[in-house]
Amino acid sequence: MSRNSSESDEEIQLHDDEGGLTGRKRYQSYNAAEKLDIVEWAERNSIHSANKKFGVDRKCIKKWIKQKKELQQLVNLTAHGAKRKRLDGGGRRVEHMEIDQKLAEYIKEKRKNKLPVSRRIISNQAAQLFQGTDMKISVGWLTKFLKRHNFVLRRRTTVCQKPPKDYIDRLSKFIVHVEQRRKAIKFNEILAFDETAVWFDITAGAFASTQQHQLNFACVYKGVGDLDDWIEEEEEEYAPKLQKRVQLDSLFMVVFDAEKRLFVAHYYTTF
Repeated sequence: MSRNSSESDEEIQLHDDEGGLTGRKRYQSYNAAEKLDIVEWAERNSIHSANKKFGVDRKCIKKWIKQKKELQQLVNLTAHGAKRKRLDGGGRRVEHMEIDQKLAEYIKEKRKNKLPVSRRIISNQAAQLFQGTDMKISVGWLTKFLKRHNFVLRRRTTVCQKPPKDYIDRLSKFIVHVEQRRKAIKFNEILAFDETAVWFDITAGAFASTQQHQLNFACVYKGVGDLDDWIEEEEEEYAPKLQKRVQLDSLFMVVFDAEKRLFVAHYYTTF
C-alpha cells in the first residue's frame, strides 16, 4: 500500500512471511501547534532527534521547517488556526477557479438583494455556469463549495422582523381604545365589515400586468325579507362599472329597498 503523505489517516497492515496479520500502525495527523513544537525541537536539537522523539518522518520535519512562518501566521492570526491541520491552499486544487468564483459572486449578489438562495438554486446555476466542462455537480461537490466559500444554509423563521420595544404598551392602548369606542357607539349602529378578493384579468393585447383588487362592503339588515332578488339587481347595477374599469375613488353607495327596511353600504377601492 502506498502512502500519499505522513498526515494520512489511513491504516496499513503488516504481514509476516507466512501471510498472517502481525500488527497495525496508524499514521497520526498533527495540527499547526503540534507541528511548531516539533519544528522547535528539531531546531534546538536535530531533525534526527525529533524523528526519534515524536516518531515523525524526517521529510515531514524538513517540510514543516520550511513552512514555519506560514504555520506561525496560521496560529497567531486566526482564532482556530492552532487546531488546523492544513495550510491555506492545501489539498486538491479547485478546477475552473474563475467559474467557481463567479458562482460565489452570484450567491453574494442574491443575498445582497434579499433574495432566497437554496441548494437547488445553487445547483441549477452551477449547472449552467459549468456547462461544457467535465465538472459534475453533485451533492458532495456542493457541500465542499459551500464550505470553501464559508456559506451557511439557514432555515427560515416565522418572524421576519423584531417587534418594537414598546409593542406591549401599544397593544394594550389599542385594546383599551377599541373597548372605549365600542361602548360609545350603539350596537345597532355597528356594521360588520368584510372584504372579498376579486381578480381582474384583462384580455387586451397590450397590458402591462394583472392586478388583484378588493371589493369591500358592509351591510346591516333591518326587518325580514328575501335578499336574493336585491342581490341580483344590485350586481347588475355595479357590474358594468367594474367591466368598464371606471376610475372609482372612495365611492360610497347607500341603497334602501322599497319599504326602507334594507340598508347596504358599498365601498369600492380605486383601480
